[in-house]
Amino acid sequence: MWRKGYEVPANYNDNELSCGRALKLSFQIEPWKNNPGCGVCGDPIKGPRHNEFPNGKYAKNPVAVEHYTSESNITVEVMLTTNHRGFFLFKICSADGRREEVTQECLDSNPLEVLDENQVKGKYKYMVKAEQSKMIKIRLKLPAITCDRCVLQWDYRTGNNWGKCPDGSYSNDCGAGETFRSCADVQITTDLTVHYSVEIEKNDDVW
Repeated sequence: MWRKGYEVPANYNDNELSCGRALKLSFQIEPWKNNPGCGVCGDPIKGPRHNEFPNGKYAKNPVAVEHYTSESNITVEVMLTTNHRGFFLFKICSADGRREEVTQECLDSNPLEVLDENQVKGKYKYMVKAEQSKMIKIRLKLPAITCDRCVLQWDYRTGNNWGKCPDGSYSNDCGAGETFRSCADVQITTDLTVHYSVEIEKNDDVW
């Protein structure tokens, strides 16, 4: 939000929300230890949840930074400061009426379809090419969902760690990679009408 000009605490490390290694795949010979998992917005699940509503210092007063129409095609931008290959996933969940942050189960039930045919695997994985860096624009399709506040999750599973492949060989593409996550609050309506439910006035001391 601070990058959009809102008067909120600035998280200058918001490009480093690495919450742990990806889950070990069945064909990998070395199990990854000390992997308790990830919070929905990039915090290690056993650490402070600085990026989760309602108590996170970067998420106490959520504001919709974009407004969309249900089932529409949208374009999102990802600032990739370091390319670790792998793939992106995008998921969404309504936070209306919730007193706690959305759950990963809810997000998992609402994946966004990737519309970039030359870089999609299946329907939902955006495959990161080795030469890509900086700002990446990705076209997605929203599901049939409406909300005053929805949480849009970006989930990056890296793919450049050494490991054993299914055919018995070893490659930088076959190791268990890191997981990066981040969230954005958006509003989705059935038409172009925008309903503001939360506002932050400039210079208000909300913290």
